Amino acid sequence: GTFSNVLGDETWLEPWQGGAEECGAPVSPHDGTADATWSYDEDAGTLVIDGFGAYIGLPKAVNEGELSNGVPVPTSVTYNATFADAGNATVSIEAGPGVWWTYELVKTVDAGPTPGVATLPGTWRVASEAGSLGVGPEPGDGSWWAIDEAGLETRACYFDDDYVIGMDGSFRNVQGDETWLEAWQGVADDQCGAPVSPHDGSADATWSLDEEAGTLTLDGFGAYFGLPKAVNEGELSNGVPVPTSVTYNVTFEGADTLLMNIEAGPGVWWNYKLVKVGDSSPVEGTWRVAPEADSLAVGPAPGDGSWWAIDDAGVETRACYFDDLYVFGGNGSFRNVLDDETWLEAWQGVAADQCGEPVAPHDGSGAASWSYDEDAGTLIIDGYGAYLGIPKAVNEGELSNGVSIPTSVTYGIEFENTNTMRITIEAGAGVWWQYKLVRD
Repeated sequence: GTFSNVLGDETWLEPWQGGAEECGAPVSPHDGTADATWSYDEDAGTLVIDGFGAYIGLPKAVNEGELSNGVPVPTSVTYNATFADAGNATVSIEAGPGVWWTYELVKTVDAGPTPGVATLPGTWRVASEAGSLGVGPEPGDGSWWAIDEAGLETRACYFDDDYVIGMDGSFRNVQGDETWLEAWQGVADDQCGAPVSPHDGSADATWSLDEEAGTLTLDGFGAYFGLPKAVNEGELSNGVPVPTSVTYNVTFEGADTLLMNIEAGPGVWWNYKLVKVGDSSPVEGTWRVAPEADSLAVGPAPGDGSWWAIDDAGVETRACYFDDLYVFGGNGSFRNVLDDETWLEAWQGVAADQCGEPVAPHDGSGAASWSYDEDAGTLIIDGYGAYLGIPKAVNEGELSNGVSIPTSVTYGIEFENTNTMRITIEAGAGVWWQYKLVRD
């Protein structure tokens, strides 16, 4: 379901993009950097591209009109699509009333099946079974040593460790209070104990899968699968330095089983069997309020912004607000990332509504977490001062009216697609704030 514009060093540019009509370096946001997805409705004959700056054909032609006429860049574009055969498609879009752009597309590369990308994001553990962890002279060979039933019991603190592979490319080791430690990590004997840095889950890590090569790479100092000591250069227990990147060989046995191995020195193969224990949440990732009119509003009912809604002028005035990030970690952590400035209101101690330095406790400094209840359609942010949208709107009312800052806020949530979600909150009886969030 991913989509990419791959433009190379040059593409065709037009004057509305800031220069002449000529070939040139791609111009943001139409430069292929969008984190985008696609969906196809065969019955309707429509192809939707979700992602700020992602496009088919010409970037200027969007559903609201043409960007060259001052139309803002949307986060989603819907095209009509028909297929002549497996290698040819006709795509069209009405870019304003009666203005139809049409593109004839031909397939140049067959992507083929992508089971790895489809099944990899989620939470994994080393299988709690004999033979799931072992070492030997060849891939898949555990003849030198392999975990047995007694070892499963002794190392119970290890077999509940999570490897969280995010849809957004993030990776995290989540070990709880204890994991399995070995003597090279500074303990007297191999034993359960508190995770030891840098293999304690604190790494800011990412993952990438090369399906053709059958390899999975973790980038992040201290991030690992299986055992932290086994890296490409050898074993850390033998004095090898901790790398910033580790590459594993991977094969999939169905959607929920992953076989992984790594050659940790010549002819020393560590092998792990991982099983999926949970899928990645659609909430996970980095979001911001969409920088467009009506993305922030208040009214007497959910979806009703009749009392007040942000307009185009407001988006420009509050630029310091529309770059604020809401970061939902794969391990359940949550952060408000506001940088040097955000939008402040008078109740926060400033003379007038204005951009300014974030004010505690709504400055992103507090520890916070999130939980999503799909059935109830609710998203809970736990943490004193943590928030979505605007900090003043909480379940008990508005902080500007003297309501106390809560330690938890519950929002209504509804997904338009994988990159767009609608957030609502009743901040007092019949006062509904609503926000449109898009993936950053």
